[in-house]
Amino acid sequence: MIINRTCEYKRINTLPIRKGGIDVFHIRTFLDEIYKSIKLLHIKQEKLKLPSFESKSKKRLEIRKMNDLITSRFKEVESLISEINTDDTDLNKYIINYFNTKLKTILLEYKKTQQKFLEDSVIDIIPEKNFEQETEYMADNVENVLDIQKNIYEITNYILEMKMLIHLGSNSIDRLDLIFETTCANLDKVNNELNILEKNYKGMKDKIMYLLGIIVLLLIILSIIKVELRRKVIN
Repeated sequence: MIINRTCEYKRINTLPIRKGGIDVFHIRTFLDEIYKSIKLLHIKQEKLKLPSFESKSKKRLEIRKMNDLITSRFKEVESLISEINTDDTDLNKYIINYFNTKLKTILLEYKKTQQKFLEDSVIDIIPEKNFEQETEYMADNVENVLDIQKNIYEITNYILEMKMLIHLGSNSIDRLDLIFETTCANLDKVNNELNILEKNYKGMKDKIMYLLGIIVLLLIILSIIKVELRRKVIN
């Protein structure tokens, strides 16, 4: 059986600001604020999908803050509804049912808004991620190209230095060969001179020996003559 509760709900909306220690006006105010915030959140979520010069990360941050605010408001309203306590038990029940119904309606609206946003985000995030991945990939490729170019430059310098060292080494080897050949030629000349000196030395040696022999012979003769002269003087 359907019971018409219109009069009771109208009476709830015209309740005084305070009833049984609970500020019903605050509950209605919070519910209105939540509903307006959900509508504003939906607008911000739709703007996020539109092309803009403004940073998307900044827009996402604003949406996240608004979600946090709406969630905190929901908790406050639930707490206020649970604290409703009037003198009339039936009226208390009707008030709680009324605000719970209104809260569930707003929650359902919020859920739909969030679900639609999540579905759209999945579609938008995939190309965005692909673009970010391609950008990162291109950045990595640029860095790799720069590294390869740097390595090639270093290798080229190393090869040039090696070439210069080899060229200098070949010049040094050529100089060593020239010095070696010159030294060999000089050694041959010295050897020839030594051979000539040896031959000359041998001839001179013979002459000196002959001269010494003659001198010795003359000394012997002079000694004999001297002895004979002494004998004659004594006699």
